[in-house]
Amino acid sequence: VEVKKSSVVPELHGAVPARRYQGVLTSAEIARIRHNLKLTPDQEPSWPPVEAALGEMGRQQITQIRHGQEPRISQTEWPPGRLYSVAGPLLRTLRPDQKDAVRRLCRSLGFESVASML
Repeated sequence: VEVKKSSVVPELHGAVPARRYQGVLTSAEIARIRHNLKLTPDQEPSWPPVEAALGEMGRQQITQIRHGQEPRISQTEWPPGRLYSVAGPLLRTLRPDQKDAVRRLCRSLGFESVASML
């Protein structure tokens, strides 16, 4: 019995691009970010909107990959003010070490202006 490989790439959850792209916000990468932040119980309630925004960005990146494009987060769709307004409640509660981690993440995603707001 011959098994044909599907040309359809699975949705973001569990999607593994044919080649690895740095900075692609897969569900595993978002979980890693959360883990590395070591959120306190008081900070946890502010995480879901940030997680949802990162997930939306990741879905946009996966779509770009599927179309043979480099995965970039659109500054038009995600202007720094929009991202900051979503993440603001969490950002205001972060410890200095957490802020450093978020700055590095923002810079790696091309959000230097958000990083400078912290």
